[in-house]
Amino acid sequence: MPHHSNHFCLNHRLGTQQGFSLVELILVIVIMAIIAVGSTQFIVNSVKGLNDVTHRDSLANNLRISMAKIENQLQSSLSNSVRISHARNTQCVEMLPIKASAFYVSGSFANDVANNRLSTIDTIALNYNALGLKVSLGTSDSSLLYSADTHSVAKQKAAKNSEFSQLSFLSSPSLNTAFLQAAQAKLVYFVDQAISYCIVAGDLYRYSDYKVSLKQPMPETLPKREPKRVLLNQGLGSPSNFSFLPDQSLFTLVLSTAKGAEQITITQPFWLSNE
Repeated sequence: MPHHSNHFCLNHRLGTQQGFSLVELILVIVIMAIIAVGSTQFIVNSVKGLNDVTHRDSLANNLRISMAKIENQLQSSLSNSVRISHARNTQCVEMLPIKASAFYVSGSFANDVANNRLSTIDTIALNYNALGLKVSLGTSDSSLLYSADTHSVAKQKAAKNSEFSQLSFLSSPSLNTAFLQAAQAKLVYFVDQAISYCIVAGDLYRYSDYKVSLKQPMPETLPKREPKRVLLNQGLGSPSNFSFLPDQSLFTLVLSTAKGAEQITITQPFWLSNE
């Protein structure tokens, strides 16, 4: 009898060690719930953070694309043609894109410009049909570049077996003086239509194919429809700005955008040169 009693007690003790109490099960459930909630919150925060980064990168990328277009246009334009104008909720930068360039060697300048006497210049390495294009020097100021005088090439004559080309154009006293003061073998440029970029109430537009005038045009007098007016960006903030220091040929472009509490501003300074 004592032998059976000891065996029953041993089995009873083993049985109690093989299970879990209700309290232990509840604790496990609570701990797993806490871990699940924490993991879910971590995943949600991670996804939200990734979405925020993607959204910010998308906004910044849109600004970079617009900035690259403006910078490329400025770098391929006459640096001394760049001019900026501001109005209420509007600012514009205008430039004259270079169509062709050549080395100016010598010239014969008409004194009787009142009677439409043509001036002539000799150029080297002009592999372009410059007829109708305006003649310009890198030393010309913007008032001369945008003046009512055409300064356009009326005749282009290429010398036989030579890289020289003789150009004839209706000149003006101011342009004649600029050529006479220029050193030999200096670059001469040929320009045509102007290009403008304007920020109008937060929208960035590109304007082209419009009449050049001495006074810089603003959006109310610029083309209203595509393809002469093209929308490049929207939702730009007040920090967006054009600025230009002619003495240093330093142009600074600032574009800013915001969505909700998120604001991104990119500042891009660069130097303009036609050398």
